[in-house]
Amino acid sequence: MTAIQPNWDLDQYILNYTGHGQIHRLRFVALKSTPYAVDALKLAVRLIKDTTLNVALYQETVKQLQQHNAALPEAALDQAWMDYATRSSKLTVEKLEAELKNYKNNLIKESIRVNSSASQQLTVDGAHGPR
Repeated sequence: MTAIQPNWDLDQYILNYTGHGQIHRLRFVALKSTPYAVDALKLAVRLIKDTTLNVALYQETVKQLQQHNAALPEAALDQAWMDYATRSSKLTVEKLEAELKNYKNNLIKESIRVNSSASQQLTVDGAHGPR
């Protein structure tokens, strides 16, 4: 008995999704469709490396690919990319935290200015009575 190969274009199917949706759909296809598992996981690994800095998702996907075919080049962890992604993520978080701190400081200064102005106006109004 020969196995029937499905007549389905994975590349065309995945174009119906964007961003992380593509990656998660490919992982789902790999989980549910044995004939497409290796191709779906290889494409998912490539998309993860090209569009994200998600090291944990990359490691999980490579581990799934290793379970299907450990001899593939895509089944080897790319330590250089993982180091780059970790470094880039850390730098981005530090930059965003610094910006947030700066915005909070500016907001506090603005709040002090507004309250000071309101207080001065109240003092002026109180000294001269209602207009």
